[in-house]
Amino acid sequence: MLTTSKHIVMWSIARSRSTVITRAFEQLPNCLVYDEPLSGVYWQNNPHSNYERDTLVRLLSDGNDMEFDFKAIIAQLTGELPPGCAFSFQKHMSHHCLGAPNRDWLKQVNLKRHFFIIRPPQAVILSQLKCMSGNSLPTLETLGYEHHYTLFQEIQDLLGDIPPVINTDRLVAQPETYLRFLCERLGIEFSEQMLAWDAKPQATQLRWTPGTLWSRYYDNVLNSTGFVAKSSEQALPTELVPVMEACLPFYEAMMRYAIEL
Repeated sequence: MLTTSKHIVMWSIARSRSTVITRAFEQLPNCLVYDEPLSGVYWQNNPHSNYERDTLVRLLSDGNDMEFDFKAIIAQLTGELPPGCAFSFQKHMSHHCLGAPNRDWLKQVNLKRHFFIIRPPQAVILSQLKCMSGNSLPTLETLGYEHHYTLFQEIQDLLGDIPPVINTDRLVAQPETYLRFLCERLGIEFSEQMLAWDAKPQATQLRWTPGTLWSRYYDNVLNSTGFVAKSSEQALPTELVPVMEACLPFYEAMMRYAIEL
């Protein structure tokens, strides 16, 4: 069923549970994970905030394995898989793609292998607040809903069909149901191993290094053992209500296509 040319591409915005979904897929045998592979190129070409400029300086000086060569990255994302790998699972942020030098490479990946995830803006904003440092606050630009919808439309046009859209609130409430659907749609075999895993950071392929600026974004999921459906009654800070309202049209537009099982 699996071929040497298979690449699966998940499009997301930050704090929409993309990391825990990636952990589920990496439980499958011979899965190669690419964790936000375009992030270095994005930060290099789009330093629109002090946080990202500072992050880039740290990334360049930490001696980590982040790649900044766009052509080299695309060769990995679209080319043959390394020996022993059955498929790649690519976790992408949509704004990273839109901020890259070009998007011609999208046509080189089987467009039937793309899917999008979404999460309600209020939950995303509250989650972002827990991870942001200093006096930074989320904005429409940094939350990425507009970019997400723009890329969704672009891939829909390329595909001539609607790529699957998964509301992650629904997925965490019924993980087996939605993961089975995704696996069938993406052409891979579902395994119950996707539903639970060991809380061992060293066993993951995610780009995570203790003490780095982005490590706090990974802490919870690295200590997780599966999907947890959480509900929060916490209200948004008043100053962020307009930001949430600005995100809603893009979220609601994608929700019209969201799979309900």
